[in-house]
Amino acid sequence: MSERCWLNRQKLGIIHLLAWAISTEVFIHLERIDEVDEVYDYQAAEINYLQTLQDFDAFLTLIPIS
Repeated sequence: MSERCWLNRQKLGIIHLLAWAISTEVFIHLERIDEVDEVYDYQAAEINYLQTLQDFDAFLTLIPIS
């Protein structure tokens, strides 16, 4: 296996781990929005909503453009 191919595989592995971590954060924020909605804490819901959008935008940057 060439060095370039090996580096590409390493890069893909890192991107996969980063995507997994970011998607986990998105779901954590969504769960928090659901929890705070039950107690009518709209400020916390808004904060988690904005954090969800930031994390989702970060996730989208990992998708290669062809």
